[in-house]
Amino acid sequence: MKMNKEERKEKRNAYFCQKCRRAYITVDIDEGTTPMIIHCDACGSYAISMMYNVPGVFRFDFSGGLPTEMTPDFEFYKPGQAEYAGLLPSQQEHVDNGGLLMRKREI
Repeated sequence: MKMNKEERKEKRNAYFCQKCRRAYITVDIDEGTTPMIIHCDACGSYAISMMYNVPGVFRFDFSGGLPTEMTPDFEFYKPGQAEYAGLLPSQQEHVDNGGLLMRKREI
């Protein structure tokens, strides 16, 4: 089920890698379950969810003088039928149980 624009803003999350200190901003575009831990592309370790308690430093960019909402790195979504058919059985089970998939955010 797609969320409206206001609900989408409320489903913003951040994942933080304690090893390299990289933060990843995510947004849920569908309702469902997201992981507690994701792979850190920067150092190969893992980044831990902030459980939707995103501090302002990870939510806004202040470099231009005025706070602007940071662009998410990734989005969590429910796959369509064609994509679902091409998933591995374990991935299909994840989706069947309410799990969302993650992809790079393209804007």
